Amino acid sequence: MGTIKDKAANGLFWAIMEKGGKQFIQFTLGIVIARHLTPADYGIVGMLAIFMAISGVLLDSGIGSALVQKQNRTDEDISTAYYSTFAISIILYTILYISAPYISSFYKTPILTSITRVLSLTLIINSFYMPAMTLLSIRLDFKAQTVISLIALLAGGVLGIILAVKGAGPWALVYYSLAESLIRGILYQCYVHYIPHTRFSKNSFKYIFSFGTKILFANIVGSIYNNLYTLVIGRAFDAHNVGIFNRGKNFPESLTYIVSHSVVKVAYPIFSKFQFDKEKLQDMFLKAMQLEAFFLAPFFTGMILLAKPLVLLVLKDKWIECVPILQLLSIGSLWLPFIDLSTNLFYSVGRTDVTLKYQLIEKPIAIVMLFVSVPFGLKVMCIVRIISAFNSYLLYVLFIQHYFHVSFFSQFKNISQPILMSGIMAIAVFFTTFNIDSNIAKLCIGTLTGIFTYILIGLLLKSSSLCTILDFIKEKQNKKQAKTT
Repeated sequence: MGTIKDKAANGLFWAIMEKGGKQFIQFTLGIVIARHLTPADYGIVGMLAIFMAISGVLLDSGIGSALVQKQNRTDEDISTAYYSTFAISIILYTILYISAPYISSFYKTPILTSITRVLSLTLIINSFYMPAMTLLSIRLDFKAQTVISLIALLAGGVLGIILAVKGAGPWALVYYSLAESLIRGILYQCYVHYIPHTRFSKNSFKYIFSFGTKILFANIVGSIYNNLYTLVIGRAFDAHNVGIFNRGKNFPESLTYIVSHSVVKVAYPIFSKFQFDKEKLQDMFLKAMQLEAFFLAPFFTGMILLAKPLVLLVLKDKWIECVPILQLLSIGSLWLPFIDLSTNLFYSVGRTDVTLKYQLIEKPIAIVMLFVSVPFGLKVMCIVRIISAFNSYLLYVLFIQHYFHVSFFSQFKNISQPILMSGIMAIAVFFTTFNIDSNIAKLCIGTLTGIFTYILIGLLLKSSSLCTILDFIKEKQNKKQAKTT
């Protein structure tokens, strides 16, 4: 049991390093590139988000989740997944290549024809390394994934900066993505040395897709909704507004990506190992949820309070319109990590039918609310997105209560302390930065005040998440000292 705990802690550390490092590099590169591109340049590429997201879901088709969940997987299972993923990527690229002129016609943006055809090549590239990445996840080897991801991202980002400086416009973002995928694929292959068997197993294919089909449909519904905003904004407004929305969304999404994806990436394989121990699953789920809340609640609170100096300092005046978008979406983003964690809890016990049921109940309502809000403008659309996110979380709370017998009260109580701590922190940050005019001073003082206040309150309230983190740090230090002596 101690081994699993050590692997989980170590895996979470490296997963956070990967996601955090990746987001830091993306954020830094994004700032440099954004200074040489316009909101419209970002908006042009952003218009393809829904098509690339759905293609990405179809490419995975729940294959990776099926391999992780299956405890007696064989080489045939993995090779079958490899061939299946590659075949799907070819089909998807062909569809997007043919559809490219119609996509550009829909948005009335001719350049999208060539951009779609080039950017879609990432699907074929990604298909080569997805099985290798799944193998590393099964082994809980997140250190290798961290190194590979950061090297690929940095190399692709440098190319993107060079092209942006030379005036490539939206093509800088396209080749940035293409180079990142290509380098990641090469590095995964060099590290894992995975060579698939020549045999394709029908039985393996049947199992993988019987498990993955419901995940596939659930993820398609989710991806359509998550990227529908850019499609609707691009059609109802213009590329400039798509760029403003995406840039405002990027800040809170980056935080969500670091914490939520790190926790889920480690939690899902471990949940799967204990899928028959319901009591243990309940305990691990609640601890994981509390850990997410501990990190994300103060981050989003700080983001809301310091959005304006942050945008003006790093992106300059031309992006000022994204400040209210950033603030509104930070509120809604708080609930999304809990939804992802709940989804993976059901995946771990093989109940993919429940996640599909959830999507079919929740997403049609959210889509109707989206279209109703369009005539009222971008801000109202963001407010509706907040309401939809909270409704989604409430629905999963009810599902967890029904299927895992974790009460409604227990789930809310579990995240209430970090939210309360963040509320007190917000008061301290507001009053310390109220009369500060300098953007850099306001951002620095507000950040330091928030961190100090939040940790102090955590110590006073004896926050279990904070105690867990401090214990982990002490344990690491003790092990390091033991090796040196």
